[in-house]
Amino acid sequence: MKGGLLWLGVDYPFVHDLSLLVKLCQEKDSDFGQIEDDCIKLSPLYEEQRYPFLEEAVYSIEELEEFIKMAESIYGLVEIKMGASCPQSRDN
Repeated sequence: MKGGLLWLGVDYPFVHDLSLLVKLCQEKDSDFGQIEDDCIKLSPLYEEQRYPFLEEAVYSIEELEEFIKMAESIYGLVEIKMGASCPQSRDN
């Protein structure tokens, strides 16, 4: 998300709140609204993993697979947006 903000020319805050970051992206490009729900759902997971003294969350395999799909969706949109304006892709 922060890469997307940089691509959009937006100075990003030093936070890990995906729901905030996606809203900042949406202010410049409404396509980021496609991933807003995923960002809102994934955002709390960072704190759960970052701060081990918080109550440990337990997720099923199905939930974890869904989280991975959400993350891939977010990454995919940012990659498409950034790649659309970059003269060279990662593969070159």
